[in-house]
Amino acid sequence: MASGIRRALTHSFSACRAVSFVMAAALVCSSFAVAAGPQWHTSFEEAVTICQTSDLPIVAFFTGSDWCPHCKTLEKKVLHTKAFAEWAEGRVVLLEIDMPQDGLSREERAERSRICKAYGVRSFPSVLLIGPDGSVLHRQAGYSGQSAPHWIGLFAEHLPGSAETVAGKPDASSTRR
Repeated sequence: MASGIRRALTHSFSACRAVSFVMAAALVCSSFAVAAGPQWHTSFEEAVTICQTSDLPIVAFFTGSDWCPHCKTLEKKVLHTKAFAEWAEGRVVLLEIDMPQDGLSREERAERSRICKAYGVRSFPSVLLIGPDGSVLHRQAGYSGQSAPHWIGLFAEHLPGSAETVAGKPDASSTRR
C-alpha cells in the first residue's frame, strides 16, 4: 500500500514539474516575443530590397560589437529600448553592419568594408538614415550618452515625406487636404 501511495505521489510530483516547466518556458518565450521589437537585418541586400518595396528608409547601425564600448552603450541605451522599437516599427527598416575583430570570413569582412566605404563610415558607432534611392538622409557618428528620445528626434525629423513629431503624431500641415 505504501509503495502505491509513493508511486502515485511521485507521478503527481513529476506531472506538476512538467506543467511548471512548460508554463515557465511559455512565459519566457512570450516575453522574448514582446521584447524583440522590429527585426534588425544583417544583410545589406535584404534591407535594401525591403526598403525599396516598402518605400521606408533604412536606419543602418555600423558597429564593432566585440570591441567598441560606445557601440554597446548605444545599443543598450537607445537602439534596443522599447521607445526606439516602437518608433521604428512601420517607419524604418533596421540594418546592423557589424565589424567585429573576430568571427568574420575574409569575404564577409570585405563586403562589410565595401559598405562602410560606400557610405563614408570611418568611425564606430555610426548610424545612418538611408533613403530608398540609396542617399544618406542623416548621419550620426559616435555616442556620448544621449537618451533614446533624443536619438528618435534626430532621425524622425529627417524621415522622407514625414511631418511627424517625435511622438509620432502628424502636425497640422500633414493633415490638411
